Amino acid sequence: MIYWYGREKIDVFIDAFQMCHRIDFAHRLELQPVTLPLADLALTKLQIVEFTEKDIKDTLALILASDWAERDEPGVFNVARFAEVLAGDWGLWKTVTNNLHMLERHAESLLQGDAPALAKVRDGIRRLREATDARRKSWRWRLRAVIGERVRWYELPEEP
Repeated sequence: MIYWYGREKIDVFIDAFQMCHRIDFAHRLELQPVTLPLADLALTKLQIVEFTEKDIKDTLALILASDWAERDEPGVFNVARFAEVLAGDWGLWKTVTNNLHMLERHAESLLQGDAPALAKVRDGIRRLREATDARRKSWRWRLRAVIGERVRWYELPEEP
């Protein structure tokens, strides 16, 4: 649903986030008091096919603010949840993987020589890749992987 407040547009998603890919949040909305858990929040950014510098900066900030674990709690990025979602959807996996590569390529210039921050970002990306690679992929994921990039795997959201 889209609401307008003056000139400001407000997107409201209920139970699922649908832009370039669909991400189901119905069972995750009450895990944190004010926002989505960090893994889910990251997926809403990393699912963007036309990943911009603003998206890169937002995702870097999210990674830098995160601790890493395989559980949901405030301030913790649940790598198991992240990997679980990607293991069920080849298209989402493809887009997120592309964006992680882009994030890694741009991190050094955007962090301007901040060695500890750059190390944390690289470590976070490594953790996400390792968890995702280790996760058993669904049969739907494997079937879609056979088709690969020959068929578009994403939607482009329409602007009103």
